[in-house]
Amino acid sequence: KSNIIAGIDFDEWTEKEKAKDKDVIVPETYDKKVVAFLDLLGITRRIMADQKGDEIVAVMERIKKIVDSQVDVFKAKDTLDYLYISDSFIFVCDIEQIVEFLKLLGMIQMLVLVECKVMLRGAIEYGDVTIRDSGKQIIGPAYVKAYLKQENNAIFPRIILGNSIRE
Repeated sequence: KSNIIAGIDFDEWTEKEKAKDKDVIVPETYDKKVVAFLDLLGITRRIMADQKGDEIVAVMERIKKIVDSQVDVFKAKDTLDYLYISDSFIFVCDIEQIVEFLKLLGMIQMLVLVECKVMLRGAIEYGDVTIRDSGKQIIGPAYVKAYLKQENNAIFPRIILGNSIRE
C-alpha cells in the first residue's frame, strides 16, 4: 500500500529523489586551503540610506573592479577562487601561494581605502574547505572560522591571521 499525501505518492517520490542523489558526485574529503573573508565597513548603512541605490551600486562596482584587476595581477590566479556577495568578499587559495595572497589582500585593502574611501576588515584561516560551481559555493570549517574571526575579532579595520595561518 502506498503512502499518498496531498495526491503525491510519497514512496514513489522518495525513490526518485534517491535515484537523483546517485548521480551527484560528492567529494569524500575537503581540501586544505587558505580562506579569507573580507567585509567592507559602513556599506550596510550606505545601502539603507541610498534610496535609489545609484551611489552604492557605483561604489560597489568600483570596488569590484579593484578586486578583479588585482586578482588579474595575482601570479597564481589559476589557484585562486573568490566570490563577492553584497559587501563581502571570500577568497580561497592554495597554501603554497600564501605570500602572494597576503600581498594581494594588502593591495586590495589599500586601493579600496584610497580610491573608494571604504575601510575593510577581514580574517584569514587555513583548513578544510571545498569549492563548487566555479567558486559560487564555498563550504567548510576554514570558511566558517574566517567569517567568525572577522565578525568577532577584527573589530577595527584590519585583516587578521588565524592561528591556523600562523602555525
